[in-house]
Amino acid sequence: MYHIKLEAYWLTVPQKVKKMRKKETIKVLFIVSEAASWKSELLYVAMLKHPRFFPILGISTSHDPEGAKMTLESYLKSKRYNYIDLDSNVKSIKLISPDIVFYYKPYRGCYSQGHFFNNNLNCLFCGLDYCIEVTKHAVHIEKELFDYCWQFYVEHQDIARRRKEVLGYRSRNTIFTGVPIQDVLLLPKGMFNDPWRDNQGKKRIIYAPHHSIKGTNGNGIEFSTFLDYGEGMLLFAKKYCKQVSIAFKPHPNLYKKLVNIWGKDKTDSYYNEWETLPNTQIETGEYIGLFKYSDAIIHDSASFIVEYLFMDKPAMYWFQRQIT
Repeated sequence: MYHIKLEAYWLTVPQKVKKMRKKETIKVLFIVSEAASWKSELLYVAMLKHPRFFPILGISTSHDPEGAKMTLESYLKSKRYNYIDLDSNVKSIKLISPDIVFYYKPYRGCYSQGHFFNNNLNCLFCGLDYCIEVTKHAVHIEKELFDYCWQFYVEHQDIARRRKEVLGYRSRNTIFTGVPIQDVLLLPKGMFNDPWRDNQGKKRIIYAPHHSIKGTNGNGIEFSTFLDYGEGMLLFAKKYCKQVSIAFKPHPNLYKKLVNIWGKDKTDSYYNEWETLPNTQIETGEYIGLFKYSDAIIHDSASFIVEYLFMDKPAMYWFQRQIT
């Protein structure tokens, strides 16, 4: 049934494309609910400058992590971007009537009711992933939204080839163009604000733990080393408070996972220490400036393996400890 529904939608795509290309102005809706994971910002900015496109930012509420919408709104206001709050109406996307819709993540829980693509099949979808792919996990590629995209953009030809191996005919929409985050990472440091609190010359280290603690991520990846090293990193920050400044950059979903494992009191206490120690800080939003003005990173995030390479600075990647 899934394949029948997919093919039924794809039969409508050529006519949608033909109709769109005849328009003088193409209306493009970017649906976003988290600042840190929004990887098509540079494309949005480029469309703002192009006479053929009318880009619109529409914000929705992500159910995981909590509070993401507030951080996103603060970021958009700081950049002076106009945006529409899609939560004001369950049919708000239909009222906007976009020609193309970009989603920033392929998960239903990242959007409010009525905002996911399957409720808006009158539109064309274009897509790109919210992270740079460095693994060969099929579960990361097998996403319903990606199948429905008219065009799905990837970083390079190897990823396009991998998608074909996993998806077969469903990879027909894959185009290797490079993606906007690659261009952002190559921009000069001076184009970004320095978010680091400490300016006394201490070495600036990012600690970026992933959320995928073993047994908490369904059929997904299990890269997180937090339960092995998270508390030790806080002790490290305290011990070397005169030598280093550390920015705690947790995956947005880590907090909820820890509440389930540790309980809310211990989790809040842990996060509060990162926020209040004289040489530490918490960063939960956009992070390119954090990267640009840092000296090194310690992490277990697959995507950051590639993204931090653009900084040409030292990185330590932690593997999950195997107990035998």
